[in-house]
Amino acid sequence: MDKVKQATERLIQGINAIDGLYVLGKPAMCMFSFASDSVNVYMLADQMAKRGWFLQPQFSTPRTARNLHISVNYGTCGAVDAMLTDLQECVQIVKQNPQIDTSVVRQMVEGALQSPDPVVAFDALASQAGLSGTELPTEFAMINEILDALPSHLCNQFLINFFNDLYV
Repeated sequence: MDKVKQATERLIQGINAIDGLYVLGKPAMCMFSFASDSVNVYMLADQMAKRGWFLQPQFSTPRTARNLHISVNYGTCGAVDAMLTDLQECVQIVKQNPQIDTSVVRQMVEGALQSPDPVVAFDALASQAGLSGTELPTEFAMINEILDALPSHLCNQFLINFFNDLYV
């Protein structure tokens, strides 16, 4: 069996064995996503990034929970055990230190959406997310929470406005 396929299967089994995490679907390739009903995956991505792992956050849809995406390649094959160890430890950190209340973020977004001035609303949300000036924050969980709470078309517009302001 191919090394990448073996590494993928070990990661899938290992993630499913971590309390609170579950792999979405039945992946047949070297890319898959996992979600959680009890752990904020955006905060989990930030914790893993502190250890050098990049797990791509994906926003929720009507059919899919918010999740983290993993692409497995030959460079990943020798690091499966280390990744799973770090993931287990980071899950515990997030469970012990929940810093973001999703319901409060959703209320904040709903309030901003009621603003008669979309520019003011976007600026307020950007400020809440820690986006100001030309520097990006070191953690992205709050940004991802806000973007996840926005309707898709507004999420896209938020990102366009931010990058336009950043580079224009």
